[in-house]
Amino acid sequence: MAPMRDLPQPQDWSPRGGLELLIFRADLVRNCRLFFDQRKYLEVETPILSQDTVVDANIDPLIAEYRPDRAADPDYYFLQTSPEFGMKRLLAAGARAIYQIAHVFRNGEAGRLHNPEFTMIEWYRVGDTHLEQMTLTEDLVRTLAIASGQQLKTAPFRRLSYDEAFERAIGRRVPRMTPAELRTVCRDCQIDPPASMPLEDRDGLLNLILAEKVEPTLGADQPEFVCDFPASQAALAIVRNDDPPVAERFELYWRGIELCNGYHELT
Repeated sequence: MAPMRDLPQPQDWSPRGGLELLIFRADLVRNCRLFFDQRKYLEVETPILSQDTVVDANIDPLIAEYRPDRAADPDYYFLQTSPEFGMKRLLAAGARAIYQIAHVFRNGEAGRLHNPEFTMIEWYRVGDTHLEQMTLTEDLVRTLAIASGQQLKTAPFRRLSYDEAFERAIGRRVPRMTPAELRTVCRDCQIDPPASMPLEDRDGLLNLILAEKVEPTLGADQPEFVCDFPASQAALAIVRNDDPPVAERFELYWRGIELCNGYHELT
C-alpha cells in the first residue's frame, strides 16, 4: 500500500448534496414506503452480494473480492445491479406482494443521468397484469409529485404503443421494418450508427432511433407510458400474439427521461 502522502487528496471533503436536498430525498423515501405499506406490500431486503451475475447483455456488474481470512485466495462476488433475482426467489417461496428500496450498482455507467451507485425501487405483485401495474405506477408518481409540491395534469397519463411513439416522433411505423430499412430511417433522421454495430442488428438500430429521436419527445407536458414493445425486446415479459407479436412491457417517461421499466412477467 502506498504511503498516505502519495495518495491523491480530495480537494473538497463536503458532501455533494446539501441538507435541503437530503431532506427532500428522505421525504420521498418515506412517502414511497407509506404508499406501498398502505397497499399491503411487504417491504423486503435481499442480499447486495451475489455469486451470480446479471444476464442482461447491456448491464455490467461491479465485482467485489472476498477473503475468508487475509491469507486465503479470494472469492469474487457481484454487487447487485437490481434486487430482481433475490425478490423473485421470495415470490417463488410464497410471497405475494413485495417491494424494496435498494442500493444497486452498475459498471460503466456515468453521466448526467447515470451513476455507478444509485437507489432503485422495485416491486412485484403476483397476478397483476402490466396494465394494472401501469395504473399503480401512475398512482405512485402522482403521490410523490403531490408530496413534493409538483403539479400534474388531472388527465390520465397517456399510453402509447411503441409503434405509435415512433410514428408520432419520426412519422414512420417501424415494427415490420428490416435492418436495411431502419438504416435508411437513420440516414433520413441524420443518425450515424456506430461502426461497431453489425449491419443486421435490428434491435440495436431500433434502440438507437429510440434514444436519438423518440425518447426526447416523450412526456413533454406530463408523464406518459410507452408499451407493447417488439417481441424481440421482451426480456422477461409475456409475448402477446398480435400481428406482429408484442411484449407486454412498458416504460414511463417524463420530460424525455425514462423513469421505470415494467413487465407482465413470465412465470
